[in-house]
Amino acid sequence: YYKPKKILFKIKGTYSKEYEEKSIASIKNLVNNLSGRKNDKIPDMIGVCIQNGFIKDSGELFKYSNQSWGFNIKNLPSLRIAIQTEATSEKLDNLIDRTTKNIKKTSIAASVFSSIKTIRKGEKSQNSIPSINGYEWIISVPMKGINGINGKWEHTGTARNGLDSLIQLEVNSGNSNTITDSASIGEQEALFLYEKILNSIKKF
Repeated sequence: YYKPKKILFKIKGTYSKEYEEKSIASIKNLVNNLSGRKNDKIPDMIGVCIQNGFIKDSGELFKYSNQSWGFNIKNLPSLRIAIQTEATSEKLDNLIDRTTKNIKKTSIAASVFSSIKTIRKGEKSQNSIPSINGYEWIISVPMKGINGINGKWEHTGTARNGLDSLIQLEVNSGNSNTITDSASIGEQEALFLYEKILNSIKKF
């Protein structure tokens, strides 16, 4: 319980006698560096933001973390927005190379994907300052009426560095029955929304 902000945090996990000392040390470190914050407040120190809170972290020791947020908008039923951050333990290929490798693993996936229209693909940096570099892959999602898009952007980050985590953004305006439904917003509107959200992501 963080008394100054009246915020209750719940910490849970698995237990193993083998790692008891490390687990206790990790929990103590987390509790000592955890504080509450409003979600719209940008901290003035190095660390990791969580829902309603902040964990002070110098980044000297690697600590795995994974956070994700999903948004559905009531009057736009086909639209889904998802954001994920992950402190990865191993170096990853960029979004395009990794996706291409996964597609090639099965002939069915490769044949299906070959028929999909790519709107944009390649390196993509934010137009904000400071800018985060990454890769994007935006495809068209054919639907009964207005076509949707599935736009993905990713900053791969640095392995074993919690202060330079992997960041993923997905804006999918065709997240419904593509055979019977129409996209809630048009392609240009979806692309505009994608760009706005992408350029609002901050790393500090």
